[in-house]
Amino acid sequence: MCSFWNTEEWQKKFEAGKSNRKNDLCIHTGGSIGFDEHRANMEKKEGKKVGYMKVFFQTHATKECKKRV
Repeated sequence: MCSFWNTEEWQKKFEAGKSNRKNDLCIHTGGSIGFDEHRANMEKKEGKKVGYMKVFFQTHATKECKKRV
């Protein structure tokens, strides 16, 4: 293994990045399904037109983020 990763400087950067990723509550969660397909599925499920913001929120927010809003 490379000795660079065993340095104290690298460990500080690693821990900072790990902490930052843990706090990221809103990420893209749509998977391989396209935005329009998500919209169509939501409209079919709800039986009415679905707005852009609702689809965006559904595909970009985690469960934790959705609980907060």
